[in-house]
Amino acid sequence: MNIAAELSGTELTIFIEGSNWKKTTQPLNKEMVTVGLIVYIIERERIFHDAVSREEASTHPSLTFCCEELTLTDLKKKLKKSGFSEPYEIRLSNNKFSLHQNWLDCYTLTFYNYCNNEAFNSWLASLPTLEAEFLLQRIKDTGRYFSRESSEFREFSTINQFITHRFDLWHEDTVKQFEKAVAKGKVRCPGCNI
Repeated sequence: MNIAAELSGTELTIFIEGSNWKKTTQPLNKEMVTVGLIVYIIERERIFHDAVSREEASTHPSLTFCCEELTLTDLKKKLKKSGFSEPYEIRLSNNKFSLHQNWLDCYTLTFYNYCNNEAFNSWLASLPTLEAEFLLQRIKDTGRYFSRESSEFREFSTINQFITHRFDLWHEDTVKQFEKAVAKGKVRCPGCNI
């Protein structure tokens, strides 16, 4: 799991790459959350709840429970009961944190007033002790932290620039893999004649 973090005032933004939905959210299971956006793509059909980009929420009938405020555990149970697993995209929040899925196995968590935040403490406790101590110390000293795997973060002036860079690398790799699969005939390109 690669981690980069940046402090801005009392907000601590943490970028996590290489961690799945279950592992990323497990420390926050007891938190009450509001779902802003959740998207699934099943057999080329987009199934979603969207209260972010629309004035009035648009919700697929199988996701009506996303209109309610519920614990993250209850959300996961209802998703599983409805036949859904890891979302294609998700945004959720409460007054302690927000979570945004950047791409598969990659998330951004923003903790508000992180020093007095139970959700942050729960998340921090999920890290190995030494890494948690390094994170706290470096955030205190420099306002930034990165794990060894994310050392290139030091070359960027903001975490948003770093996230954009990592997305570009992920996207390029994903496109290359798709093109190879199409070339081998393992995948048919939707909407084209290949």
